[in-house]
Amino acid sequence: MVFDAQKVENKGRPIAVDLDGTLVKTDTLFELWLRLAKRDASGVFKSAWWLRKGLAYFKGRLVGQAQINVATLPYHLAVLDYLTTQRIAGRKLWLVTASDSRIARQVAEHLQIFEGVMGTEEGVNLSGRNKATALVNKFGLRGFDYIGNSRKDLAVWEKAGTAHAVTNSDRLRRIVAKTTLVGKVWRSKRSALKAMWAAIRPHQWVKNLLLLIPMLADHQLNWIVGVKAGRAFVVFCLIASAIYLINDMLDLEADRRHPTKRYRPLASGELSLWQGTAMVIVLLGTGAIIAAGLDGLFVKMVITYFLLNLIYSLGAKQIVLLDVIILAVLYGLRIMAGGAAANIAVSDWLMALILFLALSGALMKRYVELSRVKELAVKGNLSGRGYARADMALVGQMGIMSGFLAVLVMALYINSTQVARLYRHSEYWWLVALLLLYGVSRGWLNAYRGKIGDDPVMYIIRDPIYYWIIGLTIVLALLAI
Repeated sequence: MVFDAQKVENKGRPIAVDLDGTLVKTDTLFELWLRLAKRDASGVFKSAWWLRKGLAYFKGRLVGQAQINVATLPYHLAVLDYLTTQRIAGRKLWLVTASDSRIARQVAEHLQIFEGVMGTEEGVNLSGRNKATALVNKFGLRGFDYIGNSRKDLAVWEKAGTAHAVTNSDRLRRIVAKTTLVGKVWRSKRSALKAMWAAIRPHQWVKNLLLLIPMLADHQLNWIVGVKAGRAFVVFCLIASAIYLINDMLDLEADRRHPTKRYRPLASGELSLWQGTAMVIVLLGTGAIIAAGLDGLFVKMVITYFLLNLIYSLGAKQIVLLDVIILAVLYGLRIMAGGAAANIAVSDWLMALILFLALSGALMKRYVELSRVKELAVKGNLSGRGYARADMALVGQMGIMSGFLAVLVMALYINSTQVARLYRHSEYWWLVALLLLYGVSRGWLNAYRGKIGDDPVMYIIRDPIYYWIIGLTIVLALLAI
C-alpha cells in the first residue's frame, strides 16, 4: 500500500523528533566518545569494556565521564524553524532520541520548545522498535508525527501518522512512503563529495613540497630520485589530510566557537563523524601502502610525523610555545623525510633555515588568531589554546625574530664551503637572501595590518607577490649553478 503524499496531515498530532542526524547534524554519542578520548586516552579502552554491557550502559557511562556543550552543536536550522513554527501553531513537540536522556534534557532546556523528552535510560536503548513502542504507548498508533533521518527510524515511521525525514536518499523516502504518509523532506545543500574535499584541505598539500627540497638542493635531478620524492610527497599529503580530519574531530567544540572554523565540514555537520572516520582509515591505509615500498628510514619518519601530530592534537596544542615548536619540528620532519626517501643527506643549514621559517609561520598563525578572535574563555585564553590576548605583542615579536633568524642562516650559508662546492656563482644567493627578507617582512607587516586570514598558507597561495618571490628564487638558484 502506498500512501498519498498530498494528503493533509492532522495538525493536532504531537511531533516527535529525533536528535542525532535530525535535529542536530552530528552524532552526540560519537562526540562524547571523542571528548573522552581527548581528555583521557585510557578512556578508549574503558569504553570498550562498557560496550560489553550493552549500548544503554555504554551511553550512560559516557555521559558520566564526558560532557558536550549543547549550545554549540550544529543544529539543523530548517528543522528547528519548522518545529518552532509548529509550536507557535499549537502543536506539542517531543524530543525522542536514542541518545542518553541526560543529553536530550540538556538540549531541551537549551531550546525551550519541547513539551517532553524521551531518551535512552539504564537498561533500555531507545532506538528502532524500542522507540516505536514507546511512542505508540504514549500517543497511540498513528497518534504522532515523527522526524527522523535514517533506516534505523523505519520502525518508528511505520507507526507514525506522518513521516518527515532529513535525508538526501530518494530510496529511503520511497521505502517510507510504502508504510505511511511522507510529509516534509529536508535535504543537505552541500554534496558529500564537496564536503569531503574541503575536509582534507588540499590547499595545505603545498607544505609537502618541502619534501622535494633535499633533491633540488643537492642537484639530484634524475628520474629515479624524482619518482621516490614524488611518492614521498603523495604519502605525506594522504597522512596530513588524515591528521587534519583527526584534529577536527578532536577539536569540534573549540572550532564551533571560532568565527570561521565553525564552517569546517565536521564542525558544521556537513560531513558526519562516521564519514570522517572512514576517510581517515582510507587515507592512512593508502598512505601506508605507498610508503611500504620506500626506504625504511622514510617509513620511520612518516610514523614519527603521525605520532607527533597526534600528540599535538590530543593536548600539546594547548601548551604555550610547545605548540609552535612542534609545528616547526613537523616542517623539519618533512625535509628529513624528503631526504630519506631520496637517500640524500640533509644539510644542517637547510634544517636550520626551515625550522626558523616554520617557527615564524606558526607564531604568525597564533598572532592572527589572537588579533581576530572576538570571544575569549573565562580565563582570557584563546579558545583551545593556551594564549591570552595580552600575549599578542610578544608572539608577534618572537615571530618576526624567528623569520629574521632564517634570513641570517641564509646569509651565513652563503659563506659556507658547501655553497662553494655546489655553486660557481654563489653571489646570486645574496639576492635570494634579500627576497627571503622581503617575503618575511611583507608577511608580518600584513599580519599586523590584519590582512592575513586565519591561515598564513592560504594568504601566501593567494598573494601573487609570493609567486614572484618563488619564481625569482628559482631563476637565481639556476644562475648560481
